[in-house]
Amino acid sequence: MTRLLDVYPSKNPRVAVNRAIRKEIPGGAEILDALAVAAPLRYTSYAWGRVYKNLLAARDAATQEILKRYEFVDFESWSPDVEREN
Repeated sequence: MTRLLDVYPSKNPRVAVNRAIRKEIPGGAEILDALAVAAPLRYTSYAWGRVYKNLLAARDAATQEILKRYEFVDFESWSPDVEREN
């Protein structure tokens, strides 16, 4: 199995996951871009708050799909200095 950090090298695994979402998930780039736009507006109205929550749910689903594809265990136990055997 190919490792996520081999395909999308980064010191931060969250950055690697976001790169994978943009590249591999249909509409992934649009989700992340819309999330960046909606984040500062989420408290301005109820509608923006709902949009933001829906985008978060879509991003979380895409993240779970990437983690499942690459069998990535978790972010907390990952260290850039320690090589793991998958």
